[in-house]
Amino acid sequence: MLPWEVKKIMRNKWGFPAVLVICGFWSVMIYFAAQKSPAHVLATADAFWHVLGTLSIGFLILAMTTKIFILDKEEGVREVILTTRHGKSKVFFVRLGAAGLCVLFMVLLFTAIQLSGAALAVPPESFTEILRGCAAGLPYVLVGSVLFSIFAACVCVTFQSHTITVILCGLLYGLTFLLRGSLLTDFSIEWFLEKGFFSYLIRAHEVGNEPRLPQLVIWYMILIAGSMFLTRKLQRRRHEL
Repeated sequence: MLPWEVKKIMRNKWGFPAVLVICGFWSVMIYFAAQKSPAHVLATADAFWHVLGTLSIGFLILAMTTKIFILDKEEGVREVILTTRHGKSKVFFVRLGAAGLCVLFMVLLFTAIQLSGAALAVPPESFTEILRGCAAGLPYVLVGSVLFSIFAACVCVTFQSHTITVILCGLLYGLTFLLRGSLLTDFSIEWFLEKGFFSYLIRAHEVGNEPRLPQLVIWYMILIAGSMFLTRKLQRRRHEL
């Protein structure tokens, strides 16, 4: 069942065009940075996940992995699945696993794009520095991306609407680009909106120096646990388990 769910995600029409667009943007960014100096290439490569990478992985999660949680309704097989022994319970967790594997593949693919673009524009000794920075930030990117995919999946199952999920999760995900933590009071509502919905974690360039990282980790755990609990409770009330 897991390979089949992964295949359904990867067949999404948005995947290949989105990767081509990202490669195009990254090539242009590296080209213009290389026209200035190797130092500019280093700074550009180090900031890949600051904007371009974060927006790209967020878009693909909402467009591809989240879509799978509403396919039963769109394909008219929801009632058939509900008549099986475990209802949608097993299907839900299998799809979470499939989404996690696809997100892992996307992050590694974007990392390869990041490194390949930089490798063509800097000498080997400078590329080693880029490689070290990439390795330091990759765990944050992976964790943040997987957590966001789980949160978006719970929202999609709760509202039974891909459109609502894209609007709600996209808004929360994008707030980190609109609010600035240095100007906000710690633990205020604005502070949580800026840092509390996983996109801040994916922007590994900043989160590595975050003084409130332990508190943020606790908040992420509460948010995911609460989302899972509410989703399962609603599924039980709708007799989907």
